[in-house]
Amino acid sequence: MGKSTLLNFLVQSKIAAVSPKPQTTRGMVRGLIQSEQGQAVLLDTPGFQKQKDQMGQWMSQQIQEAIDSADLIWWMMKPNGAQPFDAHILDWVKRAHKPTFLLINQIDTVKKEKIIPVIDRLKDYCAFNEIVPISAQTGVNLDRLLACLFQYLPEHPPYFDQEILSPENERDIAAELIREQLYHFTHQELPYATTIRLESFQEGKPVEIEATVLVERESQKGIVIGQNGKTIHQMRRHAEKALQLFLQRPVRLELRVKVMRDWKEKLTPTRKKR
Repeated sequence: MGKSTLLNFLVQSKIAAVSPKPQTTRGMVRGLIQSEQGQAVLLDTPGFQKQKDQMGQWMSQQIQEAIDSADLIWWMMKPNGAQPFDAHILDWVKRAHKPTFLLINQIDTVKKEKIIPVIDRLKDYCAFNEIVPISAQTGVNLDRLLACLFQYLPEHPPYFDQEILSPENERDIAAELIREQLYHFTHQELPYATTIRLESFQEGKPVEIEATVLVERESQKGIVIGQNGKTIHQMRRHAEKALQLFLQRPVRLELRVKVMRDWKEKLTPTRKKR
C-alpha cells in the first residue's frame, strides 16, 4: 500500500523493506523526520491481517502498541476505496481517541475526479482531522502532509539525536533490506514462509555481513537458491548495493539458505499479554 515507501521518502533513506506484495513489513520500524519545524518519530507498522499463527498475533500486537504510543495516527489506503477489513481497522483507531489523518496514496495513478467520491464515502467511516491525497512514490503533496503533521504534534524536546535517521539497530535494518530481496526475486507465497537471520555483522573495510535465509521446507530452499544458484546470487548482489547505500561504506555479504520448519515459533518474539 505504500507505508514503508512513505517512511523511506520522509526519512530520506532506505530503512524499511518495500515491495509490491502485501504484508512486506513484519515488525515496527521507526524513522525520524528531521526538519526546521522539529523532529517527528514515524512508526511504520505491519499491515493488518488475520491472526493465522504466532507471527500474525505478534504483528497485530505491534500495530496496537504503535497506536497506543502514538500522538497522531496516519491511516493510509489506495484510491480505490475502503476494503471489507478496513472497518475493523478503524475500530482500533476510533478507540484510541487520537488525531487521525486519512492518507489516500497513489493519487498519481488515477484521475483526480475519481478520488473525490472515495473521499466522500470515507468521511462516514471516521471523523478524520485531515484528509490528504498523496503519492509516497513521487512525493506529491507530502509538503502539505508535513505541514499538517507539525500542527497536530505536541511540543516536546527531541527524543533522539538530530543527526540520525532511525533509532533502529543497524543489524535490524540490514536484515530488513536483505529480506526485501526475497520479495523481489521469489514469487507467490514463498516470501511469507521465509525470514532472514543475521549471523554476523563485522565492522571493517568492507563491513562483513553473514546472513541465512530460513525456509520451512526443502523444496523452498531450491527455489531461493535457483537454477545454478542464480536467484540467491541476484539477491545477494542487490542486497549488497542496498546495504552499501544505507551504511555509506563498502559491504561484503555472504548469504546461505537453511531449512527450519518451525522458525516462526522459534524466532517470533513472545506475544505479550494485554
